[in-house]
Amino acid sequence: LVTSLNHSPVPIVRLLLPGVAFATDIAGPCVRAHLTVSMQLDYFNRLGLRSRWEPILERCGLSLEVDIAADGAISIDVSMDKRLELVLADHALSTCIGAAYRLKEAFEAPLVKLLATRDRSPYMLRNDTGVEL
Repeated sequence: LVTSLNHSPVPIVRLLLPGVAFATDIAGPCVRAHLTVSMQLDYFNRLGLRSRWEPILERCGLSLEVDIAADGAISIDVSMDKRLELVLADHALSTCIGAAYRLKEAFEAPLVKLLATRDRSPYMLRNDTGVEL
């Protein structure tokens, strides 16, 4: 997910799914399905001296197994290969909430507003030196 604020694409959030496996076993009226997903969620931290990806959800594996017996009984098992680790930094939360708001706004905005060009430059100069230039 990227933002094009000021017409310069900047990454916001990325979801990594390096391992996805799905298998089924059908034996007569019985069905067994197994889904395994390895995932990680990162956000792009633009603060500080170096911009970099930082985790929100550390890499973890999720397994989902569904069994449907001949009598129609359904059994669902969910498991993880390790504990779920969320990193809830203030900047990560504000970045994700802001991205969700902009995404909602983009879907609800009228087409005329989306196609309108900006009346200001895509950059801004600011003097933080304390010395008049």
